[in-house]
This record gives sequence, structure tokens and C-alpha cells, in this order.
Amino acid sequence: LNLTIHSLGGSSSDYVCGIWIAGSPGTTFSDALIEGNRVSGYSAHGLNHYMNGHITNVVWRNNVVDNSFDGGRYPSANSALQIVSGSTDCVFENNYLRDTTTTEGAILAFNKYGNDDGGTNVIRNNLMVDSGNVGILYILDSGGDGTTCDEVLRYDIHDNIIYHSGGSGVMIHPHECFGDGTRFNVFNNILYDNGEHGVSISSDTTARTRIDLFNNILYATGENNHGLYVNDSFHGTLNHGNNLYWHGNGSSHDVVNDRWQAMYTVADVTDFESSAQNTDPSFTDVNQLPVSTNSAVGIHPDGLEPQATSPVVDHGTTGLHPEDIDTRTRPRGAGWDIGAYEVN
Repeated sequence: LNLTIHSLGGSSSDYVCGIWIAGSPGTTFSDALIEGNRVSGYSAHGLNHYMNGHITNVVWRNNVVDNSFDGGRYPSANSALQIVSGSTDCVFENNYLRDTTTTEGAILAFNKYGNDDGGTNVIRNNLMVDSGNVGILYILDSGGDGTTCDEVLRYDIHDNIIYHSGGSGVMIHPHECFGDGTRFNVFNNILYDNGEHGVSISSDTTARTRIDLFNNILYATGENNHGLYVNDSFHGTLNHGNNLYWHGNGSSHDVVNDRWQAMYTVADVTDFESSAQNTDPSFTDVNQLPVSTNSAVGIHPDGLEPQATSPVVDHGTTGLHPEDIDTRTRPRGAGWDIGAYEVN
């Protein structure tokens, strides 16, 4: 609790991390709280939820990772928070994750050791900003010892804010090596002005992965960026609804690329998703982007909170968690709102 871990230095050949859960095959790490710590100045991972064993009932809460160290970075795996498979019912909440020089993601999560996730792991109420690459990246570590192609992952990813990533906000790349029954629930997130797409999905030719994408604000800005990009290599199941799609270049800009079979502009995105909203979300003030989060008080400042007249209000569907990112109970009006905030 409440440690300050900084100026750790770098290495291009070894893992330099702030806080690391570690253990050998056959061991279990369980029932721990890691809260209120500040980590910076590392070359691999600020927070490392990683061991060749099993991790259960571990909570990472209210931690701050703010890293711009680029001297001797570990070349192929670095992030603000790394999550390995073999976790059961772990929670990652209200963390501020900023790593401007990462080559992977603010969160890097992957299948490696074949220890099935026996429950559902939750990533909620986090603030991920300025990532050097992706906001949240799910991928196979194809070079890891013991890698299997039947690892079942289950994640609830909700009420997070991800902005200004160098790559996509959320990228899910199973690479044929997630097991049958793998499921990602992506609900009530705000994906704003990321360098590539809001959500990017690919590489599941075995059709084992199911993704539910609901109640998200998918706000793209770049010329070749989309709110949602689904590569034609994805043969899993994608369910989606009640999302808001918008592009900073206006309603005539492409906002969904669905397996290269169809492109949808903001104006015609309801042909792709009948329950979608496709007008400007009316954020309070995009010049006041959030810079902190805490489980007691929520986000500050609330520049990405939609205004009371926003089209997100009452247009969501019932989701996974009855509180918004500012700890307000859903619904506050006639129905759930789209995005991380329950406005009114």
C-alpha cells in the first residue's frame, strides 16, 4: 500500500518492473490488495500481474503509473500494466496508467502458460492515456514456453476511459490460440481520439472467441481511423449494440470497417447497428481531459462527461456494473446511458 517506486532505470535484456507478482509452476498467489502505489522510471512494466502459476482474487486499485523512460527499454514487451493468463476473479480498477514510450500497451494481456482463467477478470474504472502504442492489448505470446492453443480467457472491460493512445484504444488479437469459450465483454467505455481505431479485432480463424461490444462511445479523429475495425481474419462472434459512433471529421467520414466487406460512415452506421447513436456525444469540455481517478471520488476533471442533452442519455442497454466511473448508480433517468458516465 501507498509506496512510491521511481527512477528504476533501464535494461534492454532484463525485466525492470515496479511491482511484480511472481511464482513458479504449480504455485498460487491469492487474496491480495495492491493499492495506492505510484510507479515511474522503469524499462519493462510498472505493474506486473504475471507468474507461471495461478493468480486468484487479487485486486489492483488506485495505483498511478506515469512513465516516459526510454533508456534501455525492454524491446518486445513493456507496458504500464501486464496481465498474464492463469488469473481467476482478479480486479483491476481505478488505476491511472500512462506509459508514453511503451511498444505494447498501457495494458498488455496475453495467453502464455496454459493455466485456464477459471472465472471472470474485471478491468473497470481505469484511466489510460498517452500510451506509446495501444490502450489495452490482448494477444498470444507465441514465443513463450508452454504456450497452448486452448487457453480460455474471460474479461469484463467496462467504464474505462482511453484516450490519445498511439495505436487503437482496445485491440483484441487472439491469433487462433484462445480456447473455445473465450469471451470479452466490452461495456460502457469511452474511446476518444486514439491514434488508430477505437476498437480493433482480428486473427481468430478458429472462431473460438466471443466479443460483446455495447454502450461504448467510439470517437475517432484521424483520416484513416475508425471507431470499430474488424479484420477479415476474425471468424469469432461479435455482438454489438447501443454504441455511439462519431468521427471528428463529420458524419460523412467512415467510422466502421467490417471485415472489408462493408464500410459505414457515421451517417449510415445504423445500417450496421440499428440501435447505434451517430451524432456528436457533446462532451463537457475536451480541453479538460481527465488526469486522475480514484475509487472514492471518481475521475477528475470530467471534461469527457457528456452534457445533459447528449444523445448518450438513456440510450444504453443494461450492462455489467451498476455504477459509473464517478460511482453514481445506474440508471439515474429512464435508462442506462452510453459511455463511462451516467449523466442524468
